[in-house]
Amino acid sequence: MDKRRCPVLFLLAVLLGTAACGSDNNAGSGSGSLPIPVQSWVLVEGGPTVPGLHSQGLARLPRISPNDFAFTSRFTIDRVTDGKVVRLGPAFNQELLDVGFDHLGDPDAYGTLVFGGLEDNSAPVVAPYHRGFVVFDSETLSIVGWANDPGSANRPGDGDCPWVAVSPDGEWVVTGQWAPMLSLIVYRAMELVSAHTVHQVGEIPIEPSISDIQGCDFDGPQVLLCASDNADAGRLIYSITLSGPLQGETLPRLTGHVEPLFPAPVPEKVCDNPEEVEGVDVDGDTLRVLVLGSCAIDSYLYRYERCKGECPQERGGDAEQAFQEMNRP
Repeated sequence: MDKRRCPVLFLLAVLLGTAACGSDNNAGSGSGSLPIPVQSWVLVEGGPTVPGLHSQGLARLPRISPNDFAFTSRFTIDRVTDGKVVRLGPAFNQELLDVGFDHLGDPDAYGTLVFGGLEDNSAPVVAPYHRGFVVFDSETLSIVGWANDPGSANRPGDGDCPWVAVSPDGEWVVTGQWAPMLSLIVYRAMELVSAHTVHQVGEIPIEPSISDIQGCDFDGPQVLLCASDNADAGRLIYSITLSGPLQGETLPRLTGHVEPLFPAPVPEKVCDNPEEVEGVDVDGDTLRVLVLGSCAIDSYLYRYERCKGECPQERGGDAEQAFQEMNRP
């Protein structure tokens, strides 16, 4: 979401031969039980991934193979197979550029499709409360659909769509306002493929509010895990536990309870920019967090595993205290 983050395009040809982190993932198919304990994840691996290309988000592509992933940068989407970038495509066609979108956020995958949220960084910006989506074929990365929600003039907040998450049954796509995020905004997934103009079908209020969310993914139909880049709150990973499962052809009436889990890892500072926590992906008992380093093109992928017994890591500590302070009445 940070407007300064622009991967250097002339490096892309060089980066195609660079190895990426090769690891399993399955976007939106978590299997966690409810409720999620605050100490339910432990960091087991982390390191650099493809600079510049992997700077916004990720989603595993199980329909292709257990080792295939989609990664996004502001301008691109690429597919990784067994740790190697095998296909690279632009994030936008001319129609989307003409509408005013020029920033791809954290994606999610369902079946043979990859759903992406769009942000508007152009000058002048498009009309307020504009929210956009793009849908790719997971194997070819070609654009198979896109949608634009013009919103309404009396809606507070901005209209960017920094992330999307697809419900495990493939019926719904959710996203959220940037700051503050008071609710999950819900769309019908297939409408984003078949229609250019769409409108949200409902919202799921959450409590307490959070902000600067860069990515969320479903951990089963009733929980989302989300990554925040809010440095004042400690760049936390949150769980949002819904009052019931988000599934079925009719949108259920739900609410969500937010709980801080732990602070996201950040790499050692090398340049003058702040680090930026980006997208997340949940695959069964595996959680991955993508972080953009201080040089704006250095990217890092961290892998967590769900604890089966007692977790060795501590609870959020200072980060959790900051969260509580920000939400104190």
